[in-house]
Amino acid sequence: MPDILHSVPHINGKFPGPKEYSRRIPNITRLKQSGLTTFEVEKAMGASGTHKIAVILVNFASAGSNTTGANANVMTSADITGFKTTFNYVKNFYIEASYGKLIFDFTFFFKDSAGDVKSTATLTGTETPFTLQKSMSEYGTGDEYGNAVGLENLINDSITGVGSSVKHKDSGGIYDGVVIAHAGYGNESTGNSGDIWSAYIGSINNPKNGFSDGTVVPAKENGASPIGVVCHEFGHYLGLCDLYSTNNSGGSTKVGIWSLMDAGPWLNGGASPSHPNGWEKYLLGWLAPIELNSSSHINKTSYAFETSSSTVYKLSCIGSSSEYFIVYHTSRTAYSPSTPANGLLIWHIDEGYIDGITFESRKQGNTLNNYSHKTVDLEEADDSDPSANDGDTGDVWPGKRGIFTMPYSNKYDGQSSGVTVMDISASVDKSVFSVYFKPFLNGYIRNSAGAGLAGVDVKLISSTGSVISSIKTTDSEGYYVFPNLDYGSYTVIPSTDLGWHFFPESRQIILAETDLVYTALDFTGLIETSRNRVLAKEKILMPVNNVFHPGETACTIYYKVPRSGRVIIKLYTLDGRLVNTLVDEYTNPGTYSVPWTGNNDSNSFVASGIYLVHIDAAGYKDTKKICVVK
Repeated sequence: MPDILHSVPHINGKFPGPKEYSRRIPNITRLKQSGLTTFEVEKAMGASGTHKIAVILVNFASAGSNTTGANANVMTSADITGFKTTFNYVKNFYIEASYGKLIFDFTFFFKDSAGDVKSTATLTGTETPFTLQKSMSEYGTGDEYGNAVGLENLINDSITGVGSSVKHKDSGGIYDGVVIAHAGYGNESTGNSGDIWSAYIGSINNPKNGFSDGTVVPAKENGASPIGVVCHEFGHYLGLCDLYSTNNSGGSTKVGIWSLMDAGPWLNGGASPSHPNGWEKYLLGWLAPIELNSSSHINKTSYAFETSSSTVYKLSCIGSSSEYFIVYHTSRTAYSPSTPANGLLIWHIDEGYIDGITFESRKQGNTLNNYSHKTVDLEEADDSDPSANDGDTGDVWPGKRGIFTMPYSNKYDGQSSGVTVMDISASVDKSVFSVYFKPFLNGYIRNSAGAGLAGVDVKLISSTGSVISSIKTTDSEGYYVFPNLDYGSYTVIPSTDLGWHFFPESRQIILAETDLVYTALDFTGLIETSRNRVLAKEKILMPVNNVFHPGETACTIYYKVPRSGRVIIKLYTLDGRLVNTLVDEYTNPGTYSVPWTGNNDSNSFVASGIYLVHIDAAGYKDTKKICVVK
């Protein structure tokens, strides 16, 4: 039984489309585990070899109501040659995307002047499409929001019109599939209810000539090329699910233009869509990822997955059999020339239960990315998720973040995946990177306002006092990481070369065998004059950046205690109400710091105003003021 799927996403993601269907593809992991050869796996997946597709050109008796354009029911010569361009592109697109494994062989059906059925492999613009006796809007009306009855009727009526010339190969014919190429615009770009929404439909009631499924595509799109739409529908024909949101609220993007099965059909106005992503190509049997799951892997190279199938990597998450990362280089190619940037893409895949729903059930219902977290998610290298902007140049690595590690590489349960990808460099044709699975230390180095300090050298010292790692320099957010560590005792020391003095001056940590990562090894820097104020006194309470904007900056409270004992630091309103407790611990003599980002004990931002910070330590009590401005 074919699976229920949705149609191509709306050009602006505003409306959901009709329900459609797809041939259910086998689980490729299980096929490989069964011991089948590569050839046998590819054959079972059904996404390789030559697929003979019958394309029936169709006009309508009239346009009907609420359709787009004058004489929309009849193709022009330009529309017909436009189909020639579209299907030529689709053929070459899938040759490139499948690394030559899949070839579509299209035959176009039309009528001659005598009304006889004719066919050709190459359209000239002089062909006469079949004319159906119903209006366009009779087939298109109601195809939004899950209704595919009109589309089923369109497929059956078109096959009936062409007669026995088009039969499925399982019913005495030679064709693997059928496409109805019709006059008019696709509803997915017009929003007019009489226009017909493009879709791949399966489980057709009362199938004709052995075709229980079929594809419906338009001659034109409003303000876009139909090429991307047709490529997307053939993705469904091969068995791929949508990656955009397929609920009834509309087809909002989830991974943007980085996949043909999300917003990728509309890339460059639909004229040059993006490929299926690397995980989707893996599902179709077009590539076999190189699995990395232990130890360290230095200077791995990935060439553009668009044209190279041999350097896509699968990184296993420690402690999970269903979560992993797919990593590969992306680059602009002949039939995918419009992606935003070249660089490394990192995908987070979860084939386990999500909200109690199995992976197979999510595929069958075409709901991969409809849940509390996505089945297929792009881990962007910047701070803007593709679901918010359709994807941009900042998504590829190394990007802004530079290092893929926690919290970005955490599993969906919040625990560390144990995966770190770093030392990333990207050029046009390839990315080079290193992968580590052993424990690591990380943290942030910030100023007193909470902003990251870039370019600070950080040393990792062994228990014997020797520098055991090359110096790591903080990125633009002040982040540093020491990966691939053995269990044992370490000291982390940030350098003062840039004029910053840090509290604490160093941090010591013991990595036990239960640790995958030790985080929050953070340091806060002071400039020389502020540092001298702290060091000059035996005891002090000093808020720095004590006029700040919550959510944008922070206030760091430095304190120095004269002797060992319990230290309590609390924040109060001017009328004495407790706002938050920042410190409550036993402390040895020394200088310390604690940040306040403007949150109360319920983790909500406080209102604008003056607040009191009070310290109660052994031999020392003091109160200072902090101003919050919104």
